[in-house]
Formats: sequence, structure tokens, C-alpha cells
Amino acid sequence: MVLLCRNTLDGHSLRVWSISTFPDNERVVTASDDGDVIVWKFRTQEKEHYWHHDSEGATAVAVSPDGRMVVSGGRNGSLQLWDAGSGDRLPGPWKQHEQRVWSVSWSPDGRRIASCSADGTLIIWNARSRLPSGEALLGPLQTGHDNVRAITYCPNGGKVATGGHDSTIKIWNDTTGALQATLYGHTNRVSSVAWTKDGSRVISGSVDRTVRVWDYLKEQTVHEIQEHTDAINYISVSDHMFATTSADHTIYLWDLKTYQRLDG
Repeated sequence: MVLLCRNTLDGHSLRVWSISTFPDNERVVTASDDGDVIVWKFRTQEKEHYWHHDSEGATAVAVSPDGRMVVSGGRNGSLQLWDAGSGDRLPGPWKQHEQRVWSVSWSPDGRRIASCSADGTLIIWNARSRLPSGEALLGPLQTGHDNVRAITYCPNGGKVATGGHDSTIKIWNDTTGALQATLYGHTNRVSSVAWTKDGSRVISGSVDRTVRVWDYLKEQTVHEIQEHTDAINYISVSDHMFATTSADHTIYLWDLKTYQRLDG
């Protein structure tokens, strides 16, 4: 596979932990250990907004489904909301996690935000109003992961998937906190979790170098991929394919129907 670099966004001074794309596909937002959260127009490399989350570092970021708000999470356990139009800081920070925030995810309707932390908890936050109050609708809920590395909302709403240092993926009801499924199979910590667009499958990546596709209702592995030679860092899913990135410095694309690698 040959990957062509079309743009380089150069502005952070320390490690970039997270990136999220706007619905217009013209902008991205990044979060870095330098504490900054930056919105970029990637075609022109212009910095549209430049926000400072916290001096301890920004470690997670996500754009709301309508593209109007951005949520960032930090090493100090806090979440902060930003207005992607005006650039204003919205009320916050929200702080109930005791350790660094690893991942954040919006519900499909944009009314809730899910966050997870190194403290082993997940929280579902109220993001309904134009100026969200930071009320925790659920949690902090102890997940049993020890350290929760990934959280993502199901595209159909109503539930979130988490992955962590206990090598499992867990599916949770986002209102009651009920554990709906536990997926066993990885042999090392889970680093990334994603849903297929129809919400029928969960895809996970692990430090054990494997990617697994799950039927979460049956709690079974549908397919296992073992082509990376180092830890899986991140998984991204589109309508017909998904991408996996690894510490072996490779990025692979996979067909969602056949699970075959797409070379080009």
C-alpha cells in the first residue's frame, strides 16, 4: 500500500494524542500534550481556532455530530466544551474523573457525551442545551477495566462500548449503566474500539497486535486479523471499509464484507 502525504499540520509542540474530523470534511481538530486544542482547515493548513485546555495536557477530542461543538479531555481528568463557530469556551471545565481522560464520544443525537479515564470509570454527560451544565447523567461508573482506554457510542444510540487494560470490550446501556455484554478474546490491553455504521458489529484493536470483529449480541469473534507486527493504535470505520493504524508504522484498509486488505 502506498500512502501519499497531502498536507502536514504543524503547530503543536508536544505529542498529539487525538484527532477528530468535522462533518464538512474540511476541518479537523487535534489535542496535544502541550495542552492545546486546535481546529485546522486542512486544505490551507490555517488554524481556525486555537484553544488551551489545560497546562497538564489535552489527551482526547471529539466533534459533535452537527459540527457546532467540540469536547476535549485532559490529563487532569477534566472535560471542556468549545463553540466551533464563535470559538468561545463554553461553561466548564467538567471534572469528575480522578485521572487522565483517554477518550470522548458524542451520542448520535448530540445530546450526550461519553468519557472514559485511567481511573477505570466511564461517565455519560448531559450535553442537551446550548450551554450544557456538565451534569453527569450516569457515573462515574466503575467498569472493571482497571484503566479504560477507549469509549465509543453506538451509531444507533442507547449504548456505548469500552475497552481497557483487562483485555476485554464491554457494552453498556447509556441510561441505566447496565452491562449488556463482555467480549473476551484479546490477550493484552484494548487500545481502540469502533462500531460499524449500522451498529451491528464492534471492531477492536489491541496491544496484542490483533484486530477483532465482534458479534456483540452473541459475544463472539466474527473475524480476527493478525497482519500488523506491533500494537494496534487506532481503528476508524466508514460505510464499506475500516482502517487500522499500528505502532509498526503501517496503516491498512480493510473491506467490511470480506475483511480482506485493500491494497493500492
